[in-house]
Amino acid sequence: WQQEISAASEALVDQMLMREGKSEHQGWLRYKFSNHSAFKRAYFIIRGGWLSFYESELMDDPGVRLVKLSYCQVSPAPSTSAFDLVAVDGTQLNFECGTGEIDTDFRQPSLSKEASAWIAALTAA
Repeated sequence: WQQEISAASEALVDQMLMREGKSEHQGWLRYKFSNHSAFKRAYFIIRGGWLSFYESELMDDPGVRLVKLSYCQVSPAPSTSAFDLVAVDGTQLNFECGTGEIDTDFRQPSLSKEASAWIAALTAA
């Protein structure tokens, strides 16, 4: 479900994704695979049913990774600013973004607007 592609293939994939139109959602997130303890920061783009991530907004790093979203399920994590992406093979990516907000009516933490926007975009892709 995740592929590392060569630098030669990267440009071709970026061109293919760019032809499919404007990104459906993009921005910086902290992520980690469920079997790792440390989070890393990357720039994520949802486009054409794929989630790609890079070390910079310029999309020029050779370590681009692609995730086919139709093979994944997204769900909110216990934190108000986090969510998980789980592949059919059980591989799991954990994400963190923004800070949680407080629901003034009930004084309960609610899912942050940023996390909600990412979940909606991932689910719609």
